[in-house]
Amino acid sequence: MFGMKTIDAICDGIKASLVDHTEELIQAYAESEDPFSITITAKIKPVPEGNRIDIRLNFITGRVKDSVTRIINEKQTSFFKDEDRE
Repeated sequence: MFGMKTIDAICDGIKASLVDHTEELIQAYAESEDPFSITITAKIKPVPEGNRIDIRLNFITGRVKDSVTRIINEKQTSFFKDEDRE
């Protein structure tokens, strides 16, 4: 059965998760260049005892920056004949 007790438990779980990760959230927010996104997911599954609620909190704490540089000389000839055709 799904009702107000389940909804209340979801709300309490979300708040508890946010409170548990407050410091990390503050740091990630401060370092964010784009709008800071927090994804919260609640999965509810009926079990013999009632409803099992799994709450997940997802946010990015860092940003990956990567760079690749290549220098290509189109005039340079190849040692191999097949590569000269490409």
